[in-house]
Amino acid sequence: MTFIAPFRALLPRTEIISHADSFFTQAKEQFGTLVGAGYFKPAAQDAMYVYRIEAAGHTHIGLLASADIAAYADGKIIKHEQTLAAKEEKTMRLMQERKAMIKPVLLTYPTVNSITELLNGVTATQKPLYKINFKGITHTLWAVENSAESAAILDLFTANVPKMYIADGHHRMAAVQRRWNVFRAANATADDTKYRQILVALFAAEQLQIWDYNRIIEGLAQHSPLTFLAAISKICNIEVCKTAARPTKPHQFAMYLSGDWFMLEWRTEVLAEVKTTSDGLDVSLLNKKILAEILAIKDIRTDTRVQYCEGIRGLDALAVRGSRQPTVSFCMFPVALQDLMQISDEGETMPPKSTWFEPRIKNGFVAMSL
Repeated sequence: MTFIAPFRALLPRTEIISHADSFFTQAKEQFGTLVGAGYFKPAAQDAMYVYRIEAAGHTHIGLLASADIAAYADGKIIKHEQTLAAKEEKTMRLMQERKAMIKPVLLTYPTVNSITELLNGVTATQKPLYKINFKGITHTLWAVENSAESAAILDLFTANVPKMYIADGHHRMAAVQRRWNVFRAANATADDTKYRQILVALFAAEQLQIWDYNRIIEGLAQHSPLTFLAAISKICNIEVCKTAARPTKPHQFAMYLSGDWFMLEWRTEVLAEVKTTSDGLDVSLLNKKILAEILAIKDIRTDTRVQYCEGIRGLDALAVRGSRQPTVSFCMFPVALQDLMQISDEGETMPPKSTWFEPRIKNGFVAMSL
């Protein structure tokens, strides 16, 4: 039996929204107020939704549905990243305040051509429910309300997708699981169906792009820039760059320090210590060999010196100085999707903020009441 299903969506009333960019930016912080003011309405019936995002020459197509949080506990929805304690707590609080999920958890799975063909068939034969442009990125939504069509989609997922991987939304998934656990502890015999549902977006692996997720570290502990470079030279080969440059292969990463860019590559003796796929990720080696052993950052989940920067923002974002001086930034080579799946299957996890996936789904574009 599949662990996804149609759901009763909460949809924006686009006919009274004058400026989409402004409205959906507000939705993240003011969702409750916007619902109270009548800017959202419940869908007429339960449905799933085909969701297409077109941006910069790329087209991504997926499916919005409801998933059972029990599938997460049962290992059918698999995580690959650790979560940040503060963000998990904030996510839980926001869900409670909104009484809704306003952004789905992004799940991925090995590509199944018959599923992709069926989703594309919906876009070719049906009129879209919404088509909204956000700064050059077009989001289009089709409702799958026909019971036969819904059954066909669910049958294909049941037959071909025994498990899925969290691409984006680990904190949302963890927050819903915590909410469900609290409810079960207090209401052992009550119907928990409402508390078990989580809004998900299902995109096949070929529909996703993985970007680097980079680090800005404020402060060098007891080091000066010179002694910091000396410490790194013991574990990395270092090349001075004339201009900013991204790494071009695994185990290579760029560093911005004191106005200069450097290209670093782990020494062979460092890589020889690697025992697992997860330990061999560049973000894992960075955390262990540089952040912990050189900069005395023992817990990246809680240390406020560590800031994260999405690779899609470009290298200039890494050259912005932090509030504590000196500051060092690292640009990582993107994690391969096959490594993500292998790590997940092995029951291991990556450090927080190891991957940045595209496409990104707008807050409030489709919501689900909790």
